[in-house]
Amino acid sequence: MYLISRWNEDLKISWFTMILLAAGLMAGLSGCGSDESEYTGGGAPGDFSGDIERGPQLALASTRSMTIAWRSFESTEPAVVYWGENGLPSTRRGDRPGTEHVIELDGLLPDTAYFYQLQHDGRSVGEVHNFRTAADAPDAAIRFGVFGDFGCGCPAQYESIGVLKDSQPDLVLTTGDNVYYSGSAREVRQNYFIPMASLIDHVPVYPTLGNHDVMTGNGSPFLDSLYLPVNDADGSERFYSFDRGNCHFISLEVTDRAEDLAPSSQQYQWLVRDLQSTAATWVICYFHHPLYSDSSHGDGALLQIRLGPLFDEYGVDVVLSGHDHTYQRTYPIRGGLVLDGQMEPNYTDPQGTMYVVTGGGGATLYGLWRSQRLAAGESRRHVVIFDVVGNELNLSAVDYNGAVFDRMKIIKRVPGDGR
Repeated sequence: MYLISRWNEDLKISWFTMILLAAGLMAGLSGCGSDESEYTGGGAPGDFSGDIERGPQLALASTRSMTIAWRSFESTEPAVVYWGENGLPSTRRGDRPGTEHVIELDGLLPDTAYFYQLQHDGRSVGEVHNFRTAADAPDAAIRFGVFGDFGCGCPAQYESIGVLKDSQPDLVLTTGDNVYYSGSAREVRQNYFIPMASLIDHVPVYPTLGNHDVMTGNGSPFLDSLYLPVNDADGSERFYSFDRGNCHFISLEVTDRAEDLAPSSQQYQWLVRDLQSTAATWVICYFHHPLYSDSSHGDGALLQIRLGPLFDEYGVDVVLSGHDHTYQRTYPIRGGLVLDGQMEPNYTDPQGTMYVVTGGGGATLYGLWRSQRLAAGESRRHVVIFDVVGNELNLSAVDYNGAVFDRMKIIKRVPGDGR
């Protein structure tokens, strides 16, 4: 058992570690903290076919429905033609002509593959896409991918998306900074939708907001182009939760505004209610700024004070963040203490929360030092893949060569929170 004391750890930092820290800070200054020259595209060439300005993107996936959204350059009567592997085509038409199109396909079968194609004014546009509905068994196996700090429109972003696609996830989470440099409407299309086109057409993606995403209009260009779960606190998509299988996912807005998570704030009070109401076996919370980080931005002391006790009280299993462009995974932490480190990397009923920083999705990497709480850490471009089957959760950190450089497993002998 180790006491997590940032000040005590600072006293132990060697001159060599100080050099690494300085290198990390310089990386931060030359990366997304400087200017937008690094984030002007230049990845794989491509655009959308036909009259499609953006999309299609999948959203709000469930066992019996899927939402498909896209935008056309010209006003048109939208429709989606869809069919199962052995079924006849059906057509679902939009409510009205326009350029922004959102069509929900309902009455689908669980855990079933479907194909679909967009239509404008009765004419097929673009290629045939596919998706799979969620399984209805509560303990069905699910795989979800995670990456962050990727929205640069650069070659590294395309590589991270390729690794995610190769893993064939059921859904993807992001840890923020989806749109460099400032979250403008132009960048949303160039640095998010064009690079992500080959993923979001067949895998639902659930982003969380990063500090770069909200630089323009408080994030409205990005949020206005997405279709995410809506919270019941302020009716927005800025923070939200959803269930998939026996997992409960919580996305928070954690950027640079401390008041967003003050105990009196709508988001904090909503989070408490949400944690109290879930009975899921696994609770995964994700947002941009980390509570614990051994890299350029360091610890979020205020977040530790405000969020740490909630995660402890309600048994949050994994917390995912970005912001520092590295990979980091802590030992289980509870009340500021490292627990059960002797179990590493295979845990049975750990008594704390695993904190993972995954910010190696495309932007300039940062330096890294190692405190006693860090179980694994790399300054390496990567994505993270989770496999959940019943009471077992497996984490794999995968680099751009497809190599797994970190693994971790949690087994719960008691359903739900075994603490």
